Amino acid sequence: MAVAPAELYQPQSPSLRLVEPGSVQEIGDILGYTYIPQSKENGCDLVGLAQLPAAYLRGLGQAASHLLHHYNIGDQSDAEWPYPQKREFNVNGHILEAHITEANPEMVVKPEEATTQFILLGLGEIPGVGSSYLWHMDNAIGYPDRRVVTLSTPGMGRHTLPIRDGYNRLLEETAAEDFEVVREIAGDSPVNIVSDSLSTKRAFLLSAINLAARGESQIDIRRVKALAPAMGARNVAEEERFTDVSADDKKFIQGETNKFYRHMPGNILHELLARPEAVGACTAVLGAYALSPHKLPFRAATLAGNVRSAQEGVDWELIKEVARGHRLHILAGADDPLAKAQKEQMQAIIKQAPGTQVRILEGYGHVLTIDGPGMVEHLTQMELDEAA
Repeated sequence: MAVAPAELYQPQSPSLRLVEPGSVQEIGDILGYTYIPQSKENGCDLVGLAQLPAAYLRGLGQAASHLLHHYNIGDQSDAEWPYPQKREFNVNGHILEAHITEANPEMVVKPEEATTQFILLGLGEIPGVGSSYLWHMDNAIGYPDRRVVTLSTPGMGRHTLPIRDGYNRLLEETAAEDFEVVREIAGDSPVNIVSDSLSTKRAFLLSAINLAARGESQIDIRRVKALAPAMGARNVAEEERFTDVSADDKKFIQGETNKFYRHMPGNILHELLARPEAVGACTAVLGAYALSPHKLPFRAATLAGNVRSAQEGVDWELIKEVARGHRLHILAGADDPLAKAQKEQMQAIIKQAPGTQVRILEGYGHVLTIDGPGMVEHLTQMELDEAA
């Protein structure tokens, strides 16, 4: 559903924007099935109770289709654009899966020179099913003149890592492998990096590796886009401190993590009421986990290791370097506890890199990409705002 046009956004600072207040009203007593409709301008209106079961069932039908494609069941040879093609890359003995939709040949003269939009998945997602598939397709349809590539998180896709390797693996290692795959796929074409939640750290590390590269080995990364970022700054110099706490404080990080866990059930319920069909389709990831129970211990160990690595935060100097070296676009939900914890950090980034754009979306929590068309429209508007 379409989001509000640009004129509905009221600037709060040169680069910090907040969707106009009142675009989302409070949900009533959910247990009593009392729904207060939300403004359609925000793309987050609640469906009626009578419509919810049918919409959710349609989503489950999509989920079943995702699983059939994921396990290569049925004929996929005649799949048309924008259906993604699967490729695998062996980097340092680890298999990275990429789902690739080439630019629509009707939209570009030379598809090989099209901008490549790389999507780094949230650390618990499986490529090609559920929310990862929907987000990929939303980007492909929203940017038909671009090549869209979704990269798996090593160990979370069809190929798992040994339990010890997965648990001890650092996101720094993942980012170094990402760099090799991105360089091979993109070649000389311009690149945008799109991250979500805990993969924000992965995106920043990848971008920093690229800034340190020289000559022909460097990728032409134009933009770094972070949705629902979950990345705390560490090692902040005393004269630059923007809060009394940072990612160096383990107690603080654990406290924010606990707030996040408490936030998610209500956030998912809200999305079920607002977008039942999309939530139904996202259950495909649960099916993928259930249909491969032998992989669950390995995936669980990898996920735990990735979360632990993300909780360690990122050096403040590296964050500043990436923000200054790229066009940085950040989308966050106003109700997301992690966004609230990073508010001062976002403002500090804007001071260090004035070209940074931050949009806080009223009525959204941590889960953003389930409203893929709305998020694509926000990101597109942020690109259009770059000239201003």
